[in-house]
Amino acid sequence: MRTKGIVCGLALVISLLGAGRVLASESERNVATAVPAISIQTSVLAEINVGTKTQVAIIVKNSGQSVAEGVSIQTQLPDSVTYQGAVPAPSMSSDRMIQFEIGDLAAGSEHRIVIDLIPERPGPVDLETRAFFAASTKSAMQIRRPEVMIESRAPETVVVGEEVEFQVVLKNVGDGVARDVVLTPDFPSAAASASRTAPETTSLSGSESQEYRFTARATEGEWLVGQFVAVTADGRQVESESRVRILHPALQVQLNGPRGGFVNQEGEYEIVVSNPGDTTIEQGAVTLRVPEGLRVTAISDQAHLEDNHRKLVWCLEPLAPGKSRSLMVKAVAGQVGPHRQTVVAEGTPQLVARDEHLTLVFSRANVDLSVTNRSEANEVGAAETFTVRVKNHGSRVAEQVSVQVVLPDAMVPLESSEYAQDGQRISFPALQLKPGQEGQLEFQATGVTAGDFAVRARLESDFSRTPIVAETTVYFFDQEELERLASEVDDSVRLR
Repeated sequence: MRTKGIVCGLALVISLLGAGRVLASESERNVATAVPAISIQTSVLAEINVGTKTQVAIIVKNSGQSVAEGVSIQTQLPDSVTYQGAVPAPSMSSDRMIQFEIGDLAAGSEHRIVIDLIPERPGPVDLETRAFFAASTKSAMQIRRPEVMIESRAPETVVVGEEVEFQVVLKNVGDGVARDVVLTPDFPSAAASASRTAPETTSLSGSESQEYRFTARATEGEWLVGQFVAVTADGRQVESESRVRILHPALQVQLNGPRGGFVNQEGEYEIVVSNPGDTTIEQGAVTLRVPEGLRVTAISDQAHLEDNHRKLVWCLEPLAPGKSRSLMVKAVAGQVGPHRQTVVAEGTPQLVARDEHLTLVFSRANVDLSVTNRSEANEVGAAETFTVRVKNHGSRVAEQVSVQVVLPDAMVPLESSEYAQDGQRISFPALQLKPGQEGQLEFQATGVTAGDFAVRARLESDFSRTPIVAETTVYFFDQEELERLASEVDDSVRLR
């Protein structure tokens, strides 16, 4: 019996990879494929008689260096034999074709198949066997994706005028490289700082992050908004925004007090410090400057005194928004004229408020008038001395002080060069009295009739529209008056 073996190798062709290629970069991977070598060996007896059962051994061997995948064997039988069976059993059989599924055949391994046949007539028996298999390789190409995120942080609040630092973190949360990422900050034109406002370009590997810091000044309005845009090389865009509330601290001070007063009169002044802003004033001071014409007599809160009590300084405790604080000061006016007080309130940050108060201090003459006589009783015809006293208790000079005395008809004034006499009226020359000065005038008069009589003095001045009047009572007696007094004591008594 002659045998004939035909080998057909069907290998998977890898068109992208080739053995011996030089790697271009670390990110590229090349794979070379070794093709398996399949051989088929058929072993039979050299001769056999017709009708005698015989066995045919088919040995499939992989002499290559790689696995032959999905190996299958097909054997074509001639018409001169009858198929009786096989070990292992074929996966498919017919009268003239038998197929065996071997599966994967490792490099250097073999598979044996035994077929039972019965020759039906003399002559050569040709067995045609084909092997089908596949050679393959695995090449892993890792597909990665960059994913850029952006986060921005800033303080919640800031005081107007201060600089704000924005912290921006650019992250690649993917596993691929994000190349040529452009980060652009955007601030209001009035707030942008010259420091780092241009776009930033960077590349980020997987899970890498980069931090940037930008500054802007809080200039106006209620909010300072920082916007940040990152654009990747493939045009994808991510954004982030941070909003900072702008606080506007404010400080006001008001000095209230009397608009006018008189010398030596005490006035009460109130300093009101208030915070109309939207943030607490943590610390500060209030300074009051007192002019020379006023003398501080009392204060409501402890203060630091300077310049001979002409400068008062209070420490300002934290003042919450919408709150106020009052300080009371009492002062006595010592001089005539305008007295201007100035108060300055200072607080952090850089808060200054001022106010002033003008007090006009006036002066006025205040003259007292009195008239007295020396004796308890005077005999009719005797002279009695009277004294008129005038005193200026005010703070201003009494320029024209005129004093007149009017005597009753029962009295006669005595002539003197110190005053002018006109009937029952005595007129003294005008006086000028300085503050605190006292003047004294005297005159004499006699009684012509016994009895009690009122002597009235009258003062007229340039500072008062209403005359000042003072009286005293003088008593004159005669013989008849004495007899009357005696009879009141004892009717039997007679004075001789």
